[in-house]
Amino acid sequence: MTRRLAILALLAVMAAALVAQLRLETRLSLFFLGHSDEGGQLVARFQRSVFARRYLLAIEPRSVTDSGLSAFARTFIRESQAVAGVARVWPAFQPPFSLAGMLGGYAARAPLIYSLDPAEEASRLLTPQSLPQRAERLKGALLSPFGDLVQRIAPDDPLLLTFHAFADWRDRLKPEAERRDAFYPIVLESKFEPFDSDRQQALQEALRQVFARLNRRHGEAYRLRMTGVPVFAAVAQDRIQSDVSRVTLASSLGVVAVLWGLFRTWRSLPAISLVLAFAFGSGALATQWLFGYVHGLTLALGATLIGVCVDYPIHLLAHCREEGGTDRVARRLWPALGMGALTTLIGYLALAATGYPGFQQTAAFAGMGILAAVLVTRYLLPVWVSGGMAGPPRLLGLEAWLGLCRKYPRRVLAGVALLLAPVLWFLPRLQWLDDLERLAEIDSRLRRVDRELRSRLGDIEPGRAVLVEASDLETGLQRAEAATRILRRLKTEGKLADFQGIYPWLVSEALQQANWQHYRDRITPQFASAWGEALRAQGLAAGPLALAIPGKTSSAWLESEKILDSGIEEILVGQIDRAPDGVHLALWLGPHEPAALAAALDDLAGVRYFSQRDQINALAERYRRRAVKALGVGVGVIFLLLTVRYRSLGQAARILMPGLVGMAFIFACFAALAQPVSFFHLIATLLAVAICVDYGIFYTERRAGDALATYRAMGASMLTTVTAFAALGLAENPVLQMLSIAVTGGVGIGFLLCPALISAHSVTPFPKEC
Repeated sequence: MTRRLAILALLAVMAAALVAQLRLETRLSLFFLGHSDEGGQLVARFQRSVFARRYLLAIEPRSVTDSGLSAFARTFIRESQAVAGVARVWPAFQPPFSLAGMLGGYAARAPLIYSLDPAEEASRLLTPQSLPQRAERLKGALLSPFGDLVQRIAPDDPLLLTFHAFADWRDRLKPEAERRDAFYPIVLESKFEPFDSDRQQALQEALRQVFARLNRRHGEAYRLRMTGVPVFAAVAQDRIQSDVSRVTLASSLGVVAVLWGLFRTWRSLPAISLVLAFAFGSGALATQWLFGYVHGLTLALGATLIGVCVDYPIHLLAHCREEGGTDRVARRLWPALGMGALTTLIGYLALAATGYPGFQQTAAFAGMGILAAVLVTRYLLPVWVSGGMAGPPRLLGLEAWLGLCRKYPRRVLAGVALLLAPVLWFLPRLQWLDDLERLAEIDSRLRRVDRELRSRLGDIEPGRAVLVEASDLETGLQRAEAATRILRRLKTEGKLADFQGIYPWLVSEALQQANWQHYRDRITPQFASAWGEALRAQGLAAGPLALAIPGKTSSAWLESEKILDSGIEEILVGQIDRAPDGVHLALWLGPHEPAALAAALDDLAGVRYFSQRDQINALAERYRRRAVKALGVGVGVIFLLLTVRYRSLGQAARILMPGLVGMAFIFACFAALAQPVSFFHLIATLLAVAICVDYGIFYTERRAGDALATYRAMGASMLTTVTAFAALGLAENPVLQMLSIAVTGGVGIGFLLCPALISAHSVTPFPKEC
C-alpha cells in the first residue's frame, strides 16, 4: 500500500507541474513553419504587426439594391466603436488618416524627392520648354477634385513635383465617393493580439450581436461577412481544440472497448491507465520544457500514444496468469519490451530529423511518452498489480490465420509474393503533394470569403511581395528604390498590375542628394522668370506661385527616422520591420507574372521576390526530401539494432520485412487511387514500420514459449494501436487524417504478415508462460 501511495504521489506531482506550466498553442504557423526558418520568421514578423490585428468586414443588402445601406453601415461603425476590444473602425474607402493631408507636408521637400531617376527625368521635367504646359496643368489641377490639395501644395511646390513623386499613389489619393452599391466595406482594428483567440472570439461575438440587434430593426435586410487573421486564428483554435477532444475521446473509448471485447474484464484498466497517465504527463512536460509551449496538433498526435503505449502493459498482463508473478514476467519480457520500445522510439525520433517544426514537437512528446510507458511497465506496474488478465485475448480468425501460416508457409509466402507484383507495378506511379497550404486548410468557405472581399477592395495580393533586407535603413531604402524602378517598368510592360511601395514616403539620403543637385542646377533666375511668364499667360498670379532660387543646401531634408514617428507607419503598415539583425522592407504586389518578376529582381543585392505560398511549398518539398532521408536512416538504424541484438543479418531482415512490405502495400494503394502523397505519409509509414518491428520482435522471441499466446498478445496490441490511430481520422485537419490512413493500414498489414514472413525462422529460447 505504501508503494502504491508513493506512485500516486508521483503522479500527482506530475499533474501539478502540468497545470502550472503547460501553455497550449493553436497557431498553425507554429506547427507548420515554426520560428527557426526563414518562412517562420517572416510569418512571426507579420503576426506582430498591427495589420494582423485588423478585420475586414462587409455589409451587404439581401436585395439587389438598397438605398439605406450606407446609413445602416455607418450606424454599425458608430456602435462597433464602443465594443470592448475595438481600437478603431472606419469605412475601408475612408481611412482614419488623410493621405492628402500627409501629402501636404511633402510639398516643401519636392525638390528632394520628385524623381527616382533625376539624371534622366530632370531634363524632361525641369526645362524652360516644358513650363507653358506645366502652368496649364497647374491651372487645371486647381479646378479639379484635387483643388483643395493643390492649393495647399502649390505655394511650396508650384511645379507640382510632389504629384510626380507620388505617381504610384495617385489612385489612392483620389477622393472616393461613399459606396452605395451592394457592398459596404469596413476595416476594424482590435486592441488584442491576433492570436489571443479567446478575446478575439469574444470580440467577434460582440460584433455579431451589435449587427444582429441593428439588423432586426431593419427587418433582417442585411448580412455581415468577416475575415482577417483573427478570424482564421479563432477558427483554427476551435478546430484544433475540437480535434484534440474528439481524437482523445475516441481513442480512449476505442481502446477501452477493444480491451473489454478481448478480455471481458475491467481488471486491467487501472493498470493500463496508470501507464498512459505517466506517458502523457511525461511527454507533455518534456515538450513544454523543450519548446516553451505544446501545440494542439501535438496533443492530437500524442493521443495515438494511447494505442502505442498500451502495448507494453498488455504484453505484461496477457503473459501473466498467477497472483504475485507480475514482477517475474516483467523481468522475462523486459528485453523484448525494451527492444520494441527502442525501435518505436527511433521511428518517432526520426520525425525530428525532417526539420519539420510540428514533428519535432511530436517526436519529443512521443519519445518521452514511450520511454515513460516502458519504464513504468517494467518497474512500477509490478508494484501496482499482483496478477495478469483472467484469460488470453480472443480475436476472431487469429488462430486460423496463424495455423494457416504455420501449416502452409511456402504457399502463404507465394501468395504474398504474388500480391507484391501489382504493388511494384503501381509504386512508380506515385504522385507527390507539396502544397502545405492545402494540408493546413482550415475552412475553405472562409478562404473564399477572404479572397472575395479583398479582391473587391483592390488588386494588392496578400502574401506576395518584394522583400528588401539591409543592415540599416539607408541601405534598405536605396535597395527598395532600385526595386521600385524595376516594378514601374514591369507595370508599364503589363507584367504587373499594381504595387504598393515605400517611395516617396521614405526616400534615401542618396536619392535626395541626387534630386537636389539636379534641381539646384536647373532652377536658375532665368528659369524662374520664364515660369512667371507662363503663369501670367494662364491668368494665374505669379507672386504666390513664384519659384524660389535654391541655395547651396536644402533646409528641408527628409529624415526617415523622424518621418516614421510622424504617422507614416499607418500608411506603410506591415511594410517596415526594424529588427536586431537589420531592416526588412516589403513592397506589396498586385497580380503579376512571378517568373518575370523574380528574374527582373535577380541581380539586385538584398532584394528578392517572396510568395508566401511558394515559400511554404518550397519548405514542403524540402521537408519531403528530408523525410525520405529520415525514412532511410530510421529503417537503417532499426536494422542495425536488430542485427546487433540477434547477431544475424537474416534474422534482422525477417523482423523488419513485415513492416516494409506493409509500407509498400500502403504506398501502392495511394498510387492506384491517384492519391498524392506528402512527406506526412512518409513519416507515417516510418512510424508504422517502427511499430511493426515491435511485433516482429515479440513474435521472434516468443518469451511466453507459445506462438499462439504471443500472437494473441500481439493482436491485442495491434488492435489498440490501430484504434488509436484510426481515431485521428475523425479530426478535421488533413494532416491527422493522412497519418490515420497510412499508419492504420501499415500496422494492420504488418501484423498479419508477421507469421507469414517470420514463422519458419523463429526462435523460442524461453520456457512457457509463468
